[in-house]
Amino acid sequence: MRIVVATGYDPILQHLVHALHQRGHELVGVLTMVGAPPVMQRAASLGVPAFALPIQPGDMNVPRAMRADPAYAAAVRDAAHGLDALGADFLVGWAINVLPRFVLESARHAINVHPSDLPRYRGGFPLEAQILDGSRMLHVSVHETIPRIDAGDVLARSAPLKIKRSDTMTGLLHRSLPVGAALAAHVVDGWGRLPPVPPLPHEGPVPDAWGIRRVRGADGRLRNEGILGRLRVEWELDTADAIGRAARAFDMIGGATTDVDGRIWRVRAAKRGPEEVVAPVGTVLGVGPDGVLAQALDRQVALQGGFMDGSEGPAVGACFRSTSPISKLLMFPDAER
Repeated sequence: MRIVVATGYDPILQHLVHALHQRGHELVGVLTMVGAPPVMQRAASLGVPAFALPIQPGDMNVPRAMRADPAYAAAVRDAAHGLDALGADFLVGWAINVLPRFVLESARHAINVHPSDLPRYRGGFPLEAQILDGSRMLHVSVHETIPRIDAGDVLARSAPLKIKRSDTMTGLLHRSLPVGAALAAHVVDGWGRLPPVPPLPHEGPVPDAWGIRRVRGADGRLRNEGILGRLRVEWELDTADAIGRAARAFDMIGGATTDVDGRIWRVRAAKRGPEEVVAPVGTVLGVGPDGVLAQALDRQVALQGGFMDGSEGPAVGACFRSTSPISKLLMFPDAER
């Protein structure tokens, strides 16, 4: 089969190419985003054409103003013509933005690798969401790609991978790479003979993994909700374990965040401290070579991290207060939390 791989992450491309080549399939092209030069370089080293959509990794929606830009329209048109000319049998996607319809229609079939037991954790941040929720098992799904996000029929699901208490998002992603790549090759091999896989039984509501949603609160203000809204430590709500999960979930972008006097402090790691509540939440209780001891909601928490501007601190007696809006932390222009 002639395969186009669509991804924004070079290690994913490497694993997919390896698994597909082992099954005798041919990589004929790569689709990525302008903010992913390692993928473009990898495609060049493999001797296949690569096309970059004019969006950045993490952009789940293309702003209307960008869609109206003639340069954007020209880049999309070039990608469409290039993909059509490849005559691909399959488009295999993994960790890439929502794909325009012309991309899905450029190949005879389209599938996507998604690291969750769909329909649970639909959306762009499934690994982060499962770490934040304290999930204990990870499944990888391969589903048919349709214009609705992560909603096509699931055609294969992996055996469970154990999520360890020490797992970061990056580590969990790399553990899932060979599993997802082999599963994608299996679906390509068995296309037309694989019935849809029923959902696994679970109690309670189906969790999602949408990155950000703008919701207007009772006070009339717009607020960011979703997985990326949990990037920021909420000292009045978060336990020591919750702070640790946030640091591990967002390790690829430097960890969770909080503030001291309006300056952003990155929480790269957090673990339980003494089971005592001796000061208001967020209070810095101690500072040493191993990090900062602060008061969390339920107990003390040992933090590793630092100010984004590289300055020293905080001092004993200072107080962590998460005041920077998510829009500032993620460069989103419109909404605050």
